[in-house]
Amino acid sequence: MSTLKIDLQNKLKEYESSLNKDSLTLMKNIMLNIVKNPTNDLYKKIKLSNQKLQDKIIKVNGSIEYLKIVGFNLDNEYLYLMNDFPLQKLQIGISVIDDYLNPNTTPSSSTGNETQDYYGRKDDGLELAMNMANLLNANEDLKRNPNNPITILKFVKCLKETKTQESYLKAKGIINNLLKQSQLSNFILFKSYNELASINYNLGLLSESLNNIQQASIYYHSLFMLSNTQFSNNEVLIDEDKWDYHLLNGCILVGNKQYNEAVKEFDLALQNLPKDWNPLHTIRQRCNALCMVYLENYIKQPTQQVFNNSINGLKEIINHTCVNHEQSLLNISIIYMKQQDLKNAIYYLEILKNRPLINKDGIKECIKAGSDLLEIIKQKL
Repeated sequence: MSTLKIDLQNKLKEYESSLNKDSLTLMKNIMLNIVKNPTNDLYKKIKLSNQKLQDKIIKVNGSIEYLKIVGFNLDNEYLYLMNDFPLQKLQIGISVIDDYLNPNTTPSSSTGNETQDYYGRKDDGLELAMNMANLLNANEDLKRNPNNPITILKFVKCLKETKTQESYLKAKGIINNLLKQSQLSNFILFKSYNELASINYNLGLLSESLNNIQQASIYYHSLFMLSNTQFSNNEVLIDEDKWDYHLLNGCILVGNKQYNEAVKEFDLALQNLPKDWNPLHTIRQRCNALCMVYLENYIKQPTQQVFNNSINGLKEIINHTCVNHEQSLLNISIIYMKQQDLKNAIYYLEILKNRPLINKDGIKECIKAGSDLLEIIKQKL
């Protein structure tokens, strides 16, 4: 943990009797506005005569002290930040306040109004602000090295992280132009087609993303045995590249209803998960595919043995691998219903119905489908 983060946490503890949610929220928003708009000086200077600032920050012990630690200054007229402010300090300041206001949440927990890409990363205000800051830095690098493929790909990656249709389309155009260059290395070709697959997947263009990932796989396998070798400047295939490729490939295969193949890709993603990275989202993606394998197996061959294997596999997911995994709850209910075991079908549908209604990863749609199925069953009884 950084010294800055510890200092900020200690400052909040020191003034916890005076600091309140309104003050902390305003402090966070002031920093967030600057992180989102780092070149706009309007956000870096606030008049002390501002009544909101007076009531919620100036008159609240600890607020100014906290802001000073992250780089703010105070004179007779303004609360302000110098133009050469360190953006990372503000990002840490925002993060510490978030943790303080939401002590029972984790970085991976849902906050409701958010979207997620295939990585499962949430699209909240702080992450968007950090992504915009990274994009600005990448854009400066691109201005200095406009013809460098590595620099171009870094810019594309940052552009894609802003997660808007406009940014996806712009990134797609840049990659297509890059691929027109001659004498690109296998590493650049792999990274380019992998990024293109990711962009098209997030645009909902499944067929295109499938073609892109198949092209990426040609170059990936040529590089795999040389993963610890540096091909040229900054061209190194690392665990994150492997994890990213296999995770994306698995998600595309799920979209194409190739569930068995998807499970294998998620297994490879887990094998190549970078050290100290949280595996939970990758595990969940694997469970999304695996539970469909069990359902498909039973539908294709509804024998007692396949029924037992499917039920046991789904119970393993629900009880251990990914507790109360929504799609698995729905699938096990469908299988019990087809077996005319309505008691067990209702049991799992009731659990599904009471799951948090989260708008990500198909969870909301899954819960709705389960609730509708539950009503149908109850009407028949």
